[in-house]
Amino acid sequence: MKKRLSLLISVLIAVTCTNVAGAWHGDAWSGETGIAMGDTFGQKPVCTVAWNLAYIGTEPLKDLRTVAVRYPAALEGHAEAQQPLGDWATVSYASSGSSSLANAVAFKRLAGSTGVICPEGSSTLDRLRGTEVRIEWETDAGSRLEIVRIDAVLRGTLYQRVDREHGGPDKIEWR
Repeated sequence: MKKRLSLLISVLIAVTCTNVAGAWHGDAWSGETGIAMGDTFGQKPVCTVAWNLAYIGTEPLKDLRTVAVRYPAALEGHAEAQQPLGDWATVSYASSGSSSLANAVAFKRLAGSTGVICPEGSSTLDRLRGTEVRIEWETDAGSRLEIVRIDAVLRGTLYQRVDREHGGPDKIEWR
């Protein structure tokens, strides 16, 4: 009976953990990151990287200046990107509302996602390991920079949830 229960618990943990995002704990930003297929609404498949991060820095967060992403060289030849894959590309955020950088500063939470068309579909996801997200922000002490590395590949589809009713920060969900 003990062995069966142990086996059942192990199976439940394995099933529960198949869509757990990767943890990131940096000097000023902490949270979850992941790589998954994006919701394409019937278009070409999109391989997506995403992040849900909380500001944990000791200096007051005054402004988020830039969020940019750089894809690894392993993706070359396996994706259709709008910029050269080894270059930093600025991630677009809304100018106001729950998806804006100003809202992210107010709540000290930064959620975002971006992706590339991957004609080979989900078989391309592992090639996104090592994607980097560069966050530049301002504090009273000056400009700061942190680079977040994304390595966790998740199975399922990624969605960005917007809290329009309460004005809260966006959140990324994997299903």
